Amino acid sequence: MALDPEELTVPGTATWWLITLGKRLEAERPKLDQLHQYDIGNHPLPQGHDKAKASYRRFMRQSRTNFTGLVTESVLDRLTVTGFRMGSKADMAIDAQANLVWQDSYLDADQTIAMRDALVMGRSYVLVGPDPEAESKVRITVEDPRQVIHAAEPTDRRELRAALKTWTDDVDRRIHAVVYLPDTVSYFVAEANSLGAAIWDASRWTPEFDEGDLGVAVNPLAPHVPVVPFINRPEKCRMGFGEFEDVTDVQDRINQHVLDRMVTSATQAFRQRWMTGTEIKGQFDPGADLIWWVEDDKAKFGDFSPADLRMFIDAIRADVEHMASITRTPPYYLLGQMANLSGDALTAAEAGLVAKARRRMAQFGESWEEVQGLAFQLTGRQVEIEAETVWAEPERKNEAASADAGVKKQAVGVPWRQLMEDLGYTPAQIARMDVMRAAEAMRAALLAPPAQPAPPVASPGAPPSPGEAPPAQGGGPTVPGGNGTRPAPATA
Repeated sequence: MALDPEELTVPGTATWWLITLGKRLEAERPKLDQLHQYDIGNHPLPQGHDKAKASYRRFMRQSRTNFTGLVTESVLDRLTVTGFRMGSKADMAIDAQANLVWQDSYLDADQTIAMRDALVMGRSYVLVGPDPEAESKVRITVEDPRQVIHAAEPTDRRELRAALKTWTDDVDRRIHAVVYLPDTVSYFVAEANSLGAAIWDASRWTPEFDEGDLGVAVNPLAPHVPVVPFINRPEKCRMGFGEFEDVTDVQDRINQHVLDRMVTSATQAFRQRWMTGTEIKGQFDPGADLIWWVEDDKAKFGDFSPADLRMFIDAIRADVEHMASITRTPPYYLLGQMANLSGDALTAAEAGLVAKARRRMAQFGESWEEVQGLAFQLTGRQVEIEAETVWAEPERKNEAASADAGVKKQAVGVPWRQLMEDLGYTPAQIARMDVMRAAEAMRAALLAPPAQPAPPVASPGAPPSPGEAPPAQGGGPTVPGGNGTRPAPATA
């Protein structure tokens, strides 16, 4: 059954969103693909001389050096979610449930995929829904931004109007699409091998029926769209901006300089010799034990100076430094060189990268907290959640200095669990340490010797115990002397 033509003209219906969001995704996919290719090092080939393109095709491939991938890695290395605090009331049970959902969805590993896609292509998505194998569990999946797109409310970019997910199934050779709305989830399908029509031509799509239904299901997370976008650098673009998107031209310049250096090295790096005054047949065969000679005394030999490759190396270094400055990446990440830097100098060099990582943590942290909120809604547990994402410290610190800071924090009353979080331990590690601490305390109590009873205290006026010296006579103070006490001598 084809799509209803009337619904295609009514904004807000599932079929209208299918075609509208599908065309937007198709228009943006070339850009997303290009950014992904830059990230994996498959840059556009630098241009050689028109007459030498075929000869230097290998040089053109070898001249690509993936600095844009290092820009992404430098930020991603500083972004690691270690757990969640789900409220200010320190309810450990709620925190434990949030971390259990995190572990059950393999997000301790897949979090890197979500955040890397966002850093590279400007955005990524996480889909929250019930686990088809166990309705009591939550299923959270990381989605490719080249397959998913969303439409946000004009007044609130974090509130979604609709979202679309599409993919091609290599088994049934059909294109599938799912439209997520605040109240419904609609399924559509199109033949992948259809010819003569654009992929988002409405004539290609039909509702996907399943066991007699109409391809529409109730959204279990109503009134929220169960798709959470992770937007990178929204201040640059509301739909996301890649971490190196503004330095791809610099990367192309670097590749061009490398190609020029390789070509020059192959053709001019060695001394080119010349001869005048005579004619010879063939060429001279150079060798360490050979002499070049001709019978004509008018012949002259000479050579050209080799090409200086330092200008190419200096140009490459300058462009790499430009990239490091624009992206706030420490130069030693890209150049691979470190002088004898002091701790303060290293901290200053990484200050920009750490500040950038903290901004990404603030943006992505809100999205992870929204994911947890949807997961709690799906499990039916109604709690007042003031969620906070717990991140590993992005700044590299000396362990001894961190431990010393922990001792000082403990002295001013910081609780033990908070100290462990500050030291970078995960909630699972902290929970295990808590159990081990309780076990050690119980073991120490069982092995401790029994306490000795305190000696009795004599009441005033009672006779002395056997072996106890009688009280001294007189009103003055007493001093030790002989077998007992004696009055202190009077002073003049």
